[in-house]
Amino acid sequence: MLFTSDSGGDELNHIFVRDLDGKTRDLTPGKGHKSAFFGWNAKNDGFYVTSNERDARYFDLYHYRAHDYGRHCLYENHGM
Repeated sequence: MLFTSDSGGDELNHIFVRDLDGKTRDLTPGKGHKSAFFGWNAKNDGFYVTSNERDARYFDLYHYRAHDYGRHCLYENHGM
């Protein structure tokens, strides 16, 4: 299960996964940035997340693999 949460009301949401064993982990670790779930891909074997971790001014788009949560950046927003 994927979910978003902030820390103590700071409105800096991160994306978390809750595994079948009940353990949770932050898929967007770090401090001072925001992340948001953007949707599943067409095959439902991955999903998209936006995050401003690279630069607080701009949100980049990342693709995560559902089977191992590996990710790669699809688009870096440089504020055209």
